Amino acid sequence: MKWLILRILIFFILSSASLLFLTKGQELFDFLPGITSNHFLFLWGAFLAAMLLPYLFGIRFFSRIVLVLLIFLVLAGTLTTRSFRFQIVSQVREQVHAIFRQKEPPSRDFSGDKKAKSLESGQPARQNRDLPRFVYRANKTGHFILFALLTLTLLTVSAPGRWVIVLADVLLLAGSTEMMQLFVQGRAAGVGDFYLDAGGGALGFFLWLLGVAWRSRDGCRFS
Repeated sequence: MKWLILRILIFFILSSASLLFLTKGQELFDFLPGITSNHFLFLWGAFLAAMLLPYLFGIRFFSRIVLVLLIFLVLAGTLTTRSFRFQIVSQVREQVHAIFRQKEPPSRDFSGDKKAKSLESGQPARQNRDLPRFVYRANKTGHFILFALLTLTLLTVSAPGRWVIVLADVLLLAGSTEMMQLFVQGRAAGVGDFYLDAGGGALGFFLWLLGVAWRSRDGCRFS
């Protein structure tokens, strides 16, 4: 538990230093004239490495691969620029558009006239409006699912009785990724995004509890 308190303390120190650097600029860092945003990204990366690397030891090879992949995906989604993320999401939307167009039965309406009317009125075409909302929020949905899977994996590979520490580390990871976005071009942190990641962690915790209850029931059945 003392290491958890230390991690929380380091998180608040890094957060305070990051916000001061972004708001006050170089005025408060005269003793380090060459410090840049990349230095803060490195510090946050070192903090996350020190927090997450212990989970990779003493577990099965397959579990280690899955955990590394999930952590990589979370960090990749955090460190990508806004333009690159927009490009990826746009490609996903185009693929979904193509799937919906293939499944739509042929109709006798005048689609060309409808498209023209939608352009004149400034409203999106019906095809766009009918797509599920999570497609338009693919980045948010992806982060929610990733945090759910990551939390479930961390709880599964951790020793029994450490679920409080695991959940605290997930919250620290969510907060750290939001702070790191402040130093990425075109990105910004948001309290709503933190709550979204925390919600994914809560879903992963709930799934883990279901798994524990299921195994306990099977154990009682065969005992």
